[in-house]
Amino acid sequence: MQFDFKEMSPPERYKLLLATVLPRPIAWITTRDARGAINAAPFSFFNVFGNDPATVGVGIGSKGPREPKDTRANIRANEQFVVNLVPFSLAQEMRITSIAFPRASKRQRRPGSIWHRPNGLKSPALRKRRFRWNAR
Repeated sequence: MQFDFKEMSPPERYKLLLATVLPRPIAWITTRDARGAINAAPFSFFNVFGNDPATVGVGIGSKGPREPKDTRANIRANEQFVVNLVPFSLAQEMRITSIAFPRASKRQRRPGSIWHRPNGLKSPALRKRRFRWNAR
């Protein structure tokens, strides 16, 4: 079967890509904004792209034209983020963070109970994680 991406809408292309690359782990990316508020958002478009230098790539879309998602805006502002691999025990908390909250709202539902701050980073990390990458 062949698909012509030029003939498909962006949502159709997205659904096709999601359906063809499985299983796909979820990265729960944590950042901080300029005011120090935590942003935690799940991303399934991420992967490791190299080891020297160590390179992790994340596909972060936009809210709309010229309106980046909070994760991208925070990474650009702080140049730091943490990629957490989420254990099944926190799947519900992660799903909640996929909701498009207003920018000023808090993304974490249990303040302080699941996050800690790695040495030297502004972005918080998940306490109970399978793995994490600290990115600068």
